[in-house]
Amino acid sequence: MKATTAEYPEIRFTHTFAGSGPYDLEETYRFLLREGESTMPATIIASLLAFNEYYHLGYTKADLFQESVLGDIEEYVLSKDYSSSEVVEYIPAQPLENLFKEDLMNPESEMFRRFMEAYGKESLCRGWQPRRHERIFLSSNPEDDVVPPSNTENLYRFLTEEQEMTQVDWYSDRGISPLIPDTVPRHVAAAADFFIRVLDILRSRYGISWLPDIPGILQEAYGYAGQ
Repeated sequence: MKATTAEYPEIRFTHTFAGSGPYDLEETYRFLLREGESTMPATIIASLLAFNEYYHLGYTKADLFQESVLGDIEEYVLSKDYSSSEVVEYIPAQPLENLFKEDLMNPESEMFRRFMEAYGKESLCRGWQPRRHERIFLSSNPEDDVVPPSNTENLYRFLTEEQEMTQVDWYSDRGISPLIPDTVPRHVAAAADFFIRVLDILRSRYGISWLPDIPGILQEAYGYAGQ
């Protein structure tokens, strides 16, 4: 939306549904440091590698990551031979100190500062001007253990306070739908819950009655059909 607004002003969005995205990458990274671990390490590893390359920061993988995980990064992240669920399985939840070199976790280091500066350039929470007439539905989930709800809070504040948009709704008042079993990773469950919420909005507000087979999708992905 940010890129389209800047580069293609002739395109007009009427409704945008946004669910628990990493709108503020600096906040997301600092959240991980506060938590001290990541439930989906490959995601943040891929993010660091991408920003290192795109912004020409010049660090090698050995500069960023512990020697013990370099082989796994080559095999499971960079090879592109594995699905996201397989990558999560092979690089499971673990403390950040098992993954990152000290400078990546030290807010006083030059490396940390440079990554935060790069992340800040891609933030949706500052540095652009949305069109005030657009309708935006934001959703965050308190059970999401990968993308903290503070991302959505920061975006909501930017849109409503700094940009004075009046058609922004923020849904954050419920956990995971009972359709989704506890065995589904919480971040994935939060994403599925978001789609269920969007479908509820489309049906109740706009009279769209078509509904995807949510239980069938869960059955195919996780061997669980729901109720």
